[in-house]
Amino acid sequence: MRRLSVLSLLVVLAVVVSAASRPVPQELSAEDVAAIRAVIDGVGKAFIAGDIEAILDQRTDQTVEVFPNEIANVGKVNVRKRFQEFMPNYDYTMWDFGITSVAGYGRIATACGHGTSEYHYGGAEELTKSESESAMILKKQDDGTWKIAVNHWVFY
Repeated sequence: MRRLSVLSLLVVLAVVVSAASRPVPQELSAEDVAAIRAVIDGVGKAFIAGDIEAILDQRTDQTVEVFPNEIANVGKVNVRKRFQEFMPNYDYTMWDFGITSVAGYGRIATACGHGTSEYHYGGAEELTKSESESAMILKKQDDGTWKIAVNHWVFY
């Protein structure tokens, strides 16, 4: 019985020491928030340019996009395939995520907002306007850059 108590004490002590030795995550710095906004702005510029690779450069390798119907695409390969299928039909003239909030802690952040875009579909002269609500989860990479890990949106 005493052996079990000593063993239990050692396990608890090991857990406490382990937890205490980990760096404490910090709230996002102003630089982090600016970098996150720049990532999202970069996606908008890439949409306008029709540059699929530039869009994907802003995402993690195992990026996830969650569609309004809650079906998801996982990984750059699948996301690239979807962009290759739909982007040739869209000529974006404006894409603005309209970030309303950025929050996070340590290496994880969220960005939420109201997006607006304008585009010509299928070569039509008529300009189509679209609005959406979006939430993104971003992850700080080992090199200090931020990338989009998850993007979920609803169009209306």
